[in-house]
Amino acid sequence: MTARRAIAALTLTLPLTLAACGSGDDGTDGAGDATSTEDATSPTSATEGDSDGGGDENSDLPQIGETISIDKADITVDNLREVDHDPTNQVCADVNFTVTSETEALQVRGLAAWKLYGPDQVARTQTVSDETEHVLDEVGPGQSEDGTICFDGPADPGEYRLSFQENFDAGTDRAEWVGTL
Repeated sequence: MTARRAIAALTLTLPLTLAACGSGDDGTDGAGDATSTEDATSPTSATEGDSDGGGDENSDLPQIGETISIDKADITVDNLREVDHDPTNQVCADVNFTVTSETEALQVRGLAAWKLYGPDQVARTQTVSDETEHVLDEVGPGQSEDGTICFDGPADPGEYRLSFQENFDAGTDRAEWVGTL
């Protein structure tokens, strides 16, 4: 089972590497602002009433635990928590994908589909560990799948913003949640 997870981890790093190389916009400007052009140019089914950058832009986002419907699926993220994983702690959450399309699969894209921004609004790196069950590739039409997503770094107290986007294309729906640790 460990060899399988190691292969999965290696398989997941390739799309991340390609995504990082293929796009100059990772949502940060290098100074810790994780809400630059990415939020302004991408549709977000959950943030139709968001402010235009002034004040607390996360206040209108659904809370972790709520289900968000995007083009092909209903996605629920729950149980945001700190996991003590040697040598560093991680921030993890449970996720459920229920594909509502009867003809198209939901492309999860391994580690590239999820982003977590900590209380400091700096993006965290998604990671794989032996204790978590990741949804690695896709969920078929009409199917449902559960998994866990984890990100490196300490679980600093405060508000976290978690987002999922199916493809690397800014034209696809993005689901975003907020939660507090």
